[in-house]
Amino acid sequence: MPMLYTIKKNMNWNYRILKTPKGLSIYEVYYDEDGKPHSCAENPILDFHVESEEDIKEEIKIIKKAFESPTIDFKDFGKDF
Repeated sequence: MPMLYTIKKNMNWNYRILKTPKGLSIYEVYYDEDGKPHSCAENPILDFHVESEEDIKEEIKIIKKAFESPTIDFKDFGKDF
């Protein structure tokens, strides 16, 4: 069984690869009391839409490299929230 995280009593979740019409992406998946997946987040946590799990691994390697550089502020691009 995959590692689960507890949101509130009797509600667990983890990240899972889901196959969608656009390809594979990573979503938060929620489990019922019996540990069976019953729903997922509306939007993927990582929106890759790739064709294979190997492609996701490669994307994550690239993402991990972001921690080797300083954070950029959106304001540096003239963006504001």
